[in-house]
Amino acid sequence: MKAGLQFKQWARVAMSAMLFHVAMASAQTVDIPLGTPEGFSADAVTAVGNGRYCISGNIYDDSGPSWSGMAVMVDATNRRVLWRTPIPFTRGYAGNSVQACGVAGQSVYVVSVESTQSSESLKQKRVVLNRLSAAGKLEKQHTLHAGFDEWFYMLGVNSSGLVVAGSTSEKSAQGGPFGNYVAQFDGDLVQTGIRQLPSGAFGADSSAVFDGRNLVVAGQFLPNPGAGHDGYAVSKIDFDKNRYLWSTYTSPGVTLGTSALVAQDGNTVVVSSAPGGVLNVTVLDRLGKITSTFAAKAAEFCKLQAAAMDGHKLSVFGDTCKSNSVTQLLSVDLTSHAVSTTRAFKTNLQGATIDAGGWVGVAVSEEHGAVFQRGVE
Repeated sequence: MKAGLQFKQWARVAMSAMLFHVAMASAQTVDIPLGTPEGFSADAVTAVGNGRYCISGNIYDDSGPSWSGMAVMVDATNRRVLWRTPIPFTRGYAGNSVQACGVAGQSVYVVSVESTQSSESLKQKRVVLNRLSAAGKLEKQHTLHAGFDEWFYMLGVNSSGLVVAGSTSEKSAQGGPFGNYVAQFDGDLVQTGIRQLPSGAFGADSSAVFDGRNLVVAGQFLPNPGAGHDGYAVSKIDFDKNRYLWSTYTSPGVTLGTSALVAQDGNTVVVSSAPGGVLNVTVLDRLGKITSTFAAKAAEFCKLQAAAMDGHKLSVFGDTCKSNSVTQLLSVDLTSHAVSTTRAFKTNLQGATIDAGGWVGVAVSEEHGAVFQRGVE
């Protein structure tokens, strides 16, 4: 009897421990089906406060083919989708995609990019700002008109208005000549200013920070004839004086994927994946001087997203180059130069980023469609 009683007590303790472990494991990951149409993919996931996340993306229709933009607001705390809003594009254009989202007060601001053609070699793009209500109702749209072919790489939203930064080309399909721009708007999408510098451009995947006068931008540089060369670069641009303060090229040689993170203090980290499974990391200070560069063994990544920097730790999402590509979350110690895999996902995590010490993104599968996911590192 005594042995039987001890066994029952042990069994209850073991069962309680197992249930506690399962509860903790389930609490670590939040899965919220988005209920978006088939063909939806996410470009970015942005934390907008109070446990809410704004998802920027588009819906692909292969009958055209064409793309149509959509913004989705998720309440991760209560595990529900608040709204899904299609973003219309101008008549005569082939489609659009939503690429960024921000919130100020009761307004949601979305940046969409419209295209005239589905063919990459023929398309002309233009940037459109959209204002939505807190309930997701489209209230107003404003077309930027910064150049013939224009794209975007930074959105800043606060109580005083919006700042949009990007680049332009005088020919379609980024045929050049190139320029950069910074445009400012009030909360009603009335343009209050635009500054342009026709001296090269940066690609749409660039990372940038604007302090009201100077723009620090890192990405694929597209030069004008006689002004620099094609390559991955970091630059600081003074738009009041219309000049580059400095430029530094990074990531030499052949790369499979490259990404950069410009911190609010102006320091920049560039990460690139080279053939053979080498991860190259370059750190630049606020003056554009390379303070550290090192290489570490890692998988081959055809897409990288430098997501967050916390002290000397850099978090990077990488999509492997294999046929069954999956996303890995890497932790890069900028002091010891150690690279470790924090998490290996079962699929590609779209729009992945770091928020409040955890990760967020969108996973898409044939079985469940698009699903918002949030977890801990």
